[in-house]
Amino acid sequence: MTKRKPTPVDLAVGRNVRIYRLQRGISQSDLADRVGVTFQQIQKYESGTNRISAARLTQIAQVFGVELPALFDGIARDGGGPPGFPGQDFLLQPLSLRLLQAFEQIESGALQGAILAMIDALAVRAPPSVEAVEAGAAFAHASVGAHGEAAGVVQSRHNVL
Repeated sequence: MTKRKPTPVDLAVGRNVRIYRLQRGISQSDLADRVGVTFQQIQKYESGTNRISAARLTQIAQVFGVELPALFDGIARDGGGPPGFPGQDFLLQPLSLRLLQAFEQIESGALQGAILAMIDALAVRAPPSVEAVEAGAAFAHASVGAHGEAAGVVQSRHNVL
């Protein structure tokens, strides 16, 4: 028996299921319980290994509180082409999603800018020097002003180094 390869649609729908599940903080086991399958089946859905029936897709959409077409986001009308959108794989990582959700909650544009500058400085392949971390802390403190939240974040990273 020949194994079926996942189609771009299978992969895109599986990725969308995973993204919505992670966004809502639902485990694979919880989703499985809610739709009446095993968590292994959810793993197979998310990887595109197993196709999801129309009835099951409807159940999954209801659990997530989204319209059914949302699970098909990123798929070309003809079903061809690469699934997803630029950066979608980034959203599949739980820590990346948490970072974006937390960043979105920050109301201060200055603090968002300071955090972005700090992340840019930390994203360099080599560990940052103490001077670079201190410079980032000074920038963050200057950007935020008297609040000092960003400087505290940079200082916490400095203590880890």
